[in-house]
Amino acid sequence: MCGIAGFAGTAAPNRMGPAQRGLDIMAGCLRHRGPDDAGTWLDSSQVVGLAHRRLAIVDLSINGHQPMDSDDGRFIVAFNGEIYNHRALRQGLDERSATGAKRWKGGSDTETLVEGFSTWGVRGTIAKCVGMFALAVFDRRERRLTLVRDRAGEKPLYYVSALGFIAFASEPKAILALPGFDRRLDRASLSAYLAFGYVPGTGSMFASIKKVPPAGILEFAVDQGTVALDRYWRLPPPAPLRSTPGLGRELDDRSESMLAEAVAAQLQADVPVAVLLSGGMDSSLVAAMAARAVGRVRTFTIGFPGAKAHDERPHARLIAEHFGTEHVEIPLQSGDLGTLQQLSRSMDEPLCDSSIIPTYLVSQAVRRHVTVALGGDGGDELFGGYRAYNLARAQALLRCVLPAPYRRFAAIAARAALPPGTKGRSYLVALDGTKIQAAARAVMLFDRQARGQLLAGSAGSGSPMPEQLKEQCIEEDLSVIQTATRMDFLNYLPNDLLAKVDRASMLCSLEVRAPFLDHRLVEFAFGQVPDDLKAGWWEKKIMLRRLARRVLPPAFDVDRKQGFSIPLRSWLQQQKGTEIYDSIRALPRELINPAYVDRLLAWQARGYDNSERILCLAMLSLWLQEFRVEY
Repeated sequence: MCGIAGFAGTAAPNRMGPAQRGLDIMAGCLRHRGPDDAGTWLDSSQVVGLAHRRLAIVDLSINGHQPMDSDDGRFIVAFNGEIYNHRALRQGLDERSATGAKRWKGGSDTETLVEGFSTWGVRGTIAKCVGMFALAVFDRRERRLTLVRDRAGEKPLYYVSALGFIAFASEPKAILALPGFDRRLDRASLSAYLAFGYVPGTGSMFASIKKVPPAGILEFAVDQGTVALDRYWRLPPPAPLRSTPGLGRELDDRSESMLAEAVAAQLQADVPVAVLLSGGMDSSLVAAMAARAVGRVRTFTIGFPGAKAHDERPHARLIAEHFGTEHVEIPLQSGDLGTLQQLSRSMDEPLCDSSIIPTYLVSQAVRRHVTVALGGDGGDELFGGYRAYNLARAQALLRCVLPAPYRRFAAIAARAALPPGTKGRSYLVALDGTKIQAAARAVMLFDRQARGQLLAGSAGSGSPMPEQLKEQCIEEDLSVIQTATRMDFLNYLPNDLLAKVDRASMLCSLEVRAPFLDHRLVEFAFGQVPDDLKAGWWEKKIMLRRLARRVLPPAFDVDRKQGFSIPLRSWLQQQKGTEIYDSIRALPRELINPAYVDRLLAWQARGYDNSERILCLAMLSLWLQEFRVEY
């Protein structure tokens, strides 16, 4: 796992200043992502440069140093990630070699990757890769720089392009460190952040910086200065709505074998590996498969003393004892403003997800023992694990039986009469619309009306509706469950959950892997598992629960659902009148209406739980200050 950065274009000497110094600055900004090694490469014309910071995982020797050339000298790559099937790819390259076997310099997956480019081309190689990655490869012969991001969006990749020039990095801070790049706020992204707590789509909170989307491949023709962005992979066509007799058992068997294969592949490393065992079903299944693959495995669990509803330690302990893992429990106390400031600096963009605090704290603790950890991210999106999917079914029934005028009245009445923080308010508001619109609006922090009151003056005017950024990713007429799960996989997963895990873990130089996001398992879940094996009226994650009953100890409660969360409301009560509330009152009046902030705090005091909305504004305030954002 690493950090990458670089630039290309005939305008580079004018935009960069001294090119080598620019590369060194970019690499320095990413040191936390790769403390083990650093490297830069600059072509002779000084119009293309690559920088790399290395966290050594596979082949710890100098043979894994990057940027790395192919043997034929055509390609040079800076690579962040892991290719889990790189040994199988090497075998394929050996078979293609005219001499019967290639002469390899070392054992790194980076060398496998760059030699694959010489044999199969960039797109052909990426299509064969199983893994998580963000990479930049320069083709000397074609004079083309290609940026690629993995299918699920586990690894981040940002870029800015203008006037025949492109710069890119794993984190925006490396781009912002270059001379001449402004820090202007993107107003459309601000509105989207307030709606969802993250920014969907390809934009960022900085007006000049964009994201390469998951499964995105961006090609920059250096001499022409042109950019072409495409997707090399998409979710498969949806599975049938209902299973047939005998199909359920067959799919159960396949899900077990595919998850076992994914976990076994992701346990491969030349450094110590562990499992982040939250006590939930997904991470427990990962731990079970890891124990099956290697015998004794290390597991780590966090707990919140004094907050029993959020303390997963007893459930994790049951799994650890059953599978005989080397288990470590880590008690956590409440995070303070200093923790949030540090995370705001790491995120580069504000992110309203309270679980980033325990994710960061557990990453700190786990990194003292291991360099790689496996987690359970992705299981909910693939197999229907959120309560929102049950509610979406109920909402769909109401849309069928209630005429449009009644639904519209219910939505208007809910917006007007129910303060933010009222349970069920967002689902009533989302009744007025199609199922795609309902899926986009069902879980929102500040809806359209609230944003209109929260944003000061013209701060939100002229921006497209944030909901449309999510709606446009669904191109077909799908079922309610297919629409909701796909929308979450394409938006919430990469822009919130995976961004949170990447930044919090890499701030501690810890690599976190997600076996559920092996793209073959993703294709299986979306293309072959019917709706009635995902979520019903009351049940969630139906097929995975059946797998859990097979694999996990009988005493494990497969019907319990507890996300990786913190007791945020009680933590905020401890902070009342201090830094957290003071930070949101300090938001600039040019952007945020202070009267609405006061009403929000008043609603919180009266018992309406607006803790996530308060955190949303606190993270925004810290980010504006930390990055000296221009607005």
